Amino acid sequence: MSRDLLFLLLQILRELFSAISASLELNLNRDNPGLPTAQTRCGVLTCEERIVDINNSGHAKVLFSSIVSLKIFKRNTNNSRGERGIILGSVSTETPNLTLVTNDAKIFGVLDDKQAKIQVELFKPDDCQSDYSCQTLGVNSQGKKLFSAIKLTQQGQTRSPMDIDRWIDDKLDQIERSVHDVTESWNNFVFQYRIDHRLNSLQDKIELLETRKKSKLNIID
Repeated sequence: MSRDLLFLLLQILRELFSAISASLELNLNRDNPGLPTAQTRCGVLTCEERIVDINNSGHAKVLFSSIVSLKIFKRNTNNSRGERGIILGSVSTETPNLTLVTNDAKIFGVLDDKQAKIQVELFKPDDCQSDYSCQTLGVNSQGKKLFSAIKLTQQGQTRSPMDIDRWIDDKLDQIERSVHDVTESWNNFVFQYRIDHRLNSLQDKIELLETRKKSKLNIID
């Protein structure tokens, strides 16, 4: 497989993942220290997925026919394996509404025909410095389930797709290696076939010459 074809495949995969996760948003809005709410709350974490998204041209595009579930996680600092972490809340078609109040947070969630949304009011300052992730499961118009995820880190409060590019690059490297192995095996097979074919052809010629030689000897006798 040529590099151009691999590059085209990479572009297609990136566009696919971009389309899947384009409407998934995860934001943390910190309260202003001067506001009355800052005495008890440090910020509000919101994860939202919409059925219809507005693209750069201003046209609406449908990403999902329906949303199956939406979940939000807090990174476990004791977890060194990079797993999702501690689940804070979730909504689904089975449990479309969520209300949960603890000493550390107030969590509200809803899932309807148009969107899924989870909002977390954070009370502990440390929680407003933590990392979070959000994932959604939806179904497209062909009935295929699509998964997307996003994470929010506290290094300048940046947000990024969850290692999509790295995952795609790794998969493409695997594909390229597999194609290379198959191509090499095929080339070896073709090379061996040509050698065998030429050897067989040479053997046939030798046998033909021997047959002719015997025929001439018989004639002489």
